[in-house]
Amino acid sequence: MGMSGPARPAGGPSASGPLPVVSIDPLKLLLKYKWILAAAFIGGAVIGGGAHFAWLLTWPYFRSNVLFQTYVQVAELNKLTGYGQVDDVELDKYMQTQAKLMTSAGVLQRVAEDPRLPQEAPKWAKWRMEDGKFNTVEALIDLQDTVSARVVPQTRLIDLSFTYRDKAEAKAIVGLVRDAYQRTIADSTRAANRQQRDALTKTIAEMQAQIEAVQGQRERLMKDVSYTNLNRLSNETSEALRVVNQERVKVGLDIESFTVRLKELEAELQNPAGPSYTDQLRDVVENDTLMLSLANQINDLESGLRGLKLRFTDEHRDVKQYKAMIDAAKSQQESERQRLLRQKFDAEVDSVRKAVSQLQAQDSDLAAKQERYSVRLAELTQAEKAIDDMDEQAKRLIQERTVMQSSLQTVNALESLDTNKRILVLQEERLPDEVTFPKLKIMVPAGAIAVFGLVLGVLVLREMVDQRVKGPADVAIIPKARIVGIVPDAHEDPEEPGVLETCFIKHERGVMAESFRQVRAAVLKRLEPAGLRSLLVVGGLPESGATTVASNLALALAASDKRVLIIDANMRRPSLHKVYQFTEGPGLGEVLAGSHTLEGVVHKVDAEPRVHVMTAGDRPSRVFERLATNAMSDVLRQAKEKYDYVIVDCAPLGVSGDGLTLASKCDASMLVVRALSEKRGMVARLRNELGDTRSDFLGVLINGVQGTAGGYMRSNIIATHEYQTQDRDAA
Repeated sequence: MGMSGPARPAGGPSASGPLPVVSIDPLKLLLKYKWILAAAFIGGAVIGGGAHFAWLLTWPYFRSNVLFQTYVQVAELNKLTGYGQVDDVELDKYMQTQAKLMTSAGVLQRVAEDPRLPQEAPKWAKWRMEDGKFNTVEALIDLQDTVSARVVPQTRLIDLSFTYRDKAEAKAIVGLVRDAYQRTIADSTRAANRQQRDALTKTIAEMQAQIEAVQGQRERLMKDVSYTNLNRLSNETSEALRVVNQERVKVGLDIESFTVRLKELEAELQNPAGPSYTDQLRDVVENDTLMLSLANQINDLESGLRGLKLRFTDEHRDVKQYKAMIDAAKSQQESERQRLLRQKFDAEVDSVRKAVSQLQAQDSDLAAKQERYSVRLAELTQAEKAIDDMDEQAKRLIQERTVMQSSLQTVNALESLDTNKRILVLQEERLPDEVTFPKLKIMVPAGAIAVFGLVLGVLVLREMVDQRVKGPADVAIIPKARIVGIVPDAHEDPEEPGVLETCFIKHERGVMAESFRQVRAAVLKRLEPAGLRSLLVVGGLPESGATTVASNLALALAASDKRVLIIDANMRRPSLHKVYQFTEGPGLGEVLAGSHTLEGVVHKVDAEPRVHVMTAGDRPSRVFERLATNAMSDVLRQAKEKYDYVIVDCAPLGVSGDGLTLASKCDASMLVVRALSEKRGMVARLRNELGDTRSDFLGVLINGVQGTAGGYMRSNIIATHEYQTQDRDAA
């Protein structure tokens, strides 16, 4: 333990600029000021009730209204008002349009210029008189502000109303507005009907002219061609075209057959071995007269040869002569046969070629006839279709003209019917039988809400401008300000600790003791990994509770088997000797003066032997400047050699510079602030000052947090206490 803590770099530059605005928890605010807000709500309700009766006696308002009902558009004479398929979107648009029209400048201008207005509403008109004349411009402006019309939700009704202090004049004015609106609707309806009538009349005249033109054109065409002859000619031409088509088909088949035969014959002609003759052709040649004569001659010679062989041998001269004659006859027969076959073959080729030529000529003639008949038939069909189209066009125009004439008759008839009106008066204006405003059920809640909102706004504004630290949220918004922990106000602890400085051992199951255990865990988490051994615990302002925090933190560290030395470095108002009931001196002052050693001034705490205390010393020896000398550094070095942790308590940083001096000599520092005491700006400044020293700034500990102000809710405190004391109570 003789090694000193590692050197640490100086803190970073101080943060500058305005602090962020702290967020406000609505639930905490309501709980904190619940009785004030409840009183404001009740007081506002009383004020609202009083205002209601005062207003009722001095300035009451009456509302008179007219109810209009809208209907589906009537387009046919046989349909009554309200019947027919309803288009909700179209009807809603129509109702909204009519509501706007009722309060339009055009309708209200008619009311303002109506001579009945000053007579029927003299009190209202009195305030619109100028030089003895009624000011219609000002009246129009006032009417636009006071006349209202709205669509009643989920109905087909429109509510037109006017509110004024005099009930009779309210009824009279809304009646004049209703009359002006109805006259406006009637004028626009007549104008629309007139335009529709003129458009229908013009369309009917144009259709009549088209019908006459079509009928005249048809009559001229019928004079040129009789409709009966046209049908006969069309039928005859169609029949002739059918016959020609059939003949062309037959001729085409013949041409195809002869063409195939001609190709076969021509192929035989091209054969190097000569054409191949059919059996039919050979039969024709064999039956030829010449061939028959040659065959008879050969037969006679063969008969004579057989007679000679009966008498002579084959070597006989006559026999040989007959054989020679027979061979010559057969040779002649074969020669004639080949000649006749080729002659017949060539004749067949010529015949086929001639037949193909004749058939092609016949097909050309038939094609020409087919073309003529087709053209003629198309002309006849076109003429027939033209007449049919004219008849159809004339029929359609006549039907359309009939529809337009019917529509014109409907428009003329509907104009005189009440059922054509899409909006009718369901309930005329009546004299109001009750006051419209003020109403008690409105004034009382309005007063309560208004006063409640005003008080709540003041409280919110007060919370926003209040710069005091009330809880962790106020410290969290300070740049680079880490929260080490929070300690609740002593009055919140059900254990009711008497001496706060030693509550960790005297009330070890209390909420405050548990809070210091949590602070111990947070401190050790920062000290142990970095090898930091000496910790400065400094308050922001007097009464911040830095001594209480230092003492209980030392006891908490000792409870975790650590040897701890507490040094009272508050040379101005030392208090640790009172806490543990030691004498003031000798102490730190004497050690720094060199008159005593560290071992000679340290006191052991009886309740916790692992905690030793070094008091501040007698008054004459407490010299502030010695805290900045090397002697103070030697004291800390020697203390760290003998103890696991050294905790230094000093004067508040806000009223003394001792804290900054000691922070430059200690390994780490921690700022203690009391809730509802130090302000955020001062905490930010002190945090920056500590951060600029060589020690590691662990963060801020908030002391004395109240359950309704700092987030340490009373219910959580009670739950913690019950959990800590449950086993003790059971025992």
